[in-house]
Amino acid sequence: DAAPGVYTGRLTLSGGGLDQALPLELQVYGFALPRETHFRNFFYYGPEQIGEFYGADATLLPALERQFQRLAHDHRVSLATEPELSGGGFDWGAWWVRYGPYLDGSAFDSGPCRGVGANLWPVGISHDASKDDFQAAARSAVEFCGGKHLLERVFLGLWDEPGSGQDYADIRRFAGWAHEAVGRRLPVMVTEQVQPEKPEWGSLLGAVDIFCSDKSSDADMALARARGAAIWVYNGGLGGGPYIDLPPLAVTVWGAAAWRWRLGGWYMWDSMYWRQKHFKVQQATDLYHDPLTFDETLRKNADGTPYRADWALRLNGDGVFFYPGKPAGCDGPVGCIRLKALRRAAQDYEYLWLLAKAGKRDLADGFAQRLSTGRNQWEPDPSNWVRVRGEMAAALKGTK
Repeated sequence: DAAPGVYTGRLTLSGGGLDQALPLELQVYGFALPRETHFRNFFYYGPEQIGEFYGADATLLPALERQFQRLAHDHRVSLATEPELSGGGFDWGAWWVRYGPYLDGSAFDSGPCRGVGANLWPVGISHDASKDDFQAAARSAVEFCGGKHLLERVFLGLWDEPGSGQDYADIRRFAGWAHEAVGRRLPVMVTEQVQPEKPEWGSLLGAVDIFCSDKSSDADMALARARGAAIWVYNGGLGGGPYIDLPPLAVTVWGAAAWRWRLGGWYMWDSMYWRQKHFKVQQATDLYHDPLTFDETLRKNADGTPYRADWALRLNGDGVFFYPGKPAGCDGPVGCIRLKALRRAAQDYEYLWLLAKAGKRDLADGFAQRLSTGRNQWEPDPSNWVRVRGEMAAALKGTK
């Protein structure tokens, strides 16, 4: 409700021997960012991750979970965990009691995006299900989510990083079952590029509704879209890696990159990877003292021999955007600097969305290309980002 103009003030920092006053200047424009987040994203978490760390039982976990959800929502992040269906007998009513408020927005009664729910949410169906059970699960998801007006937000997370011809054959089989049962109302998402890694595996075009990968060429993305498929990316995607030892702009660019390449969604494989559980040797990360959250040197081959060290990924901060506050002396979650950069990315996307809505799509595209300068590339000078945002705001002056 503030009137447009320039506001000044002072911020005093004190404590630990520090007593410093900082001058502040804030320019308020005559428009506001939407409460809705048009930068569609899905950041995975498992409730058991929170419960394990805090030692919370089933009665205490939902309250802790809600704190993480609210922090994510204030940063324009859709924090989601998928219901794993095995047939048509899933208890959607109980699931809605727990997770419905995050989808319909009723859990978010304050903050910049109050009253607005998550913009993407996955559904999983067991690969062990028979055809009848698989199709019953798909129909139950469409029936329930359709009744809640969620079909534009839910999707079937079918397969993660297929690596063989058999995987491709299974994807085509499961996708065929889903399409036979519910058509395209529950879109099939696979974390794979449009062109197969090996031609003999065959194409997934026509079977997959959402190709989630940064490895598709511009021509392949256009081909998939012409066939009715959408293009998403995951993790660093067409921006930069979400790692501690990269500059925050590596994540800030995600919004501009999503706009530039017309991406329909951005998926983060995990956001609370506090225990390295994907390897035969597991360990919890001492998150406040050790940045290494993904360490493939812990991995063992099928015969028990060590994984090749020159192949092993060792990534600082991978899979962790939310930290447990307990070691830092607070009950709820703590957001990292990369989470702040992500919020800035989503806000940049809203500037671009507002420009397009005002009939200035070409102008928005030009701004996006000045920030996302190429695949996995971005404008390195933070002052130029401030300059572009000022130009976008000037172009939006007087819009509603």
